[in-house]
Amino acid sequence: METIRMSMLPNVSDCCRRAAASQFWGLIENAGFKLGERSHGIYLSVGNGGHAAVKNMLTHKIKTGELNTPEENIEVGLQKYEDDIKEAEFLTYDGVTPNQDAGKFQISRFVKFYQRDIAPRLIFPEGADPAKHIEVYYEHRLKEFKISGHVDLITKFSICDAKGGKTVRAYHSQLGGYANLHVTDGGEKPKYLIVHYLPRVHMDKTYPGTKIELYDVDFSMNESWYLVNQLIRDVNNFKESGNPACFQANPQSTLCSRKYCRAHKTNFCKYHTGG
Repeated sequence: METIRMSMLPNVSDCCRRAAASQFWGLIENAGFKLGERSHGIYLSVGNGGHAAVKNMLTHKIKTGELNTPEENIEVGLQKYEDDIKEAEFLTYDGVTPNQDAGKFQISRFVKFYQRDIAPRLIFPEGADPAKHIEVYYEHRLKEFKISGHVDLITKFSICDAKGGKTVRAYHSQLGGYANLHVTDGGEKPKYLIVHYLPRVHMDKTYPGTKIELYDVDFSMNESWYLVNQLIRDVNNFKESGNPACFQANPQSTLCSRKYCRAHKTNFCKYHTGG
């Protein structure tokens, strides 16, 4: 059974073939195609560390009604970051996070600004269970596919996701997918879908500020539904034909490079090969 994760949907919108190479690599390689080696970008470890810190922070808030110290949460985040790096077989860096020390600095900065700009605003139901509001995992079967999502945060009124990428992107389909899974699981339709954007910038640059973006709930849920069904159709077509063109490529994507795509310049995606 193939798994479609809601977090992959923004990548589907950018380049479906790149998203497929990341998510369905086993299916693709079994069909006879050769993909590049799987890598682990340092930005993933930075993100995982930041999310672990926020989980610790908000668990404390739900249980006590107060925020603990940033230092306690930073310690949790850095430990997750270091554990994550140890498990990475092939770690790659980028211009924003050129080394591991830069990643530690960025996690510390992320936590401090999240605790200042975001955490005090969050409202949870009285007597809330942290397990039902923080890092909530949903899974639902649709046809012969498993649809899953790992939701950062469910507040009294909203579904929220924290982003720390170096550039702002549109995450409507991902947040809409979380909302669809939440409703399918018996939850109420959220009043708001919110992205908390705390940019990852080079340690020598000034933090540009936290952004809070609200997405149209109905639009986002609709976009997600049709993207999921597109993927189901594309995967089934690929299983029948073995044709990479079943997954529409976008060679104009800013992420069209070996650093970000296992299919780049392979026999699964021959754009930019010169022939």
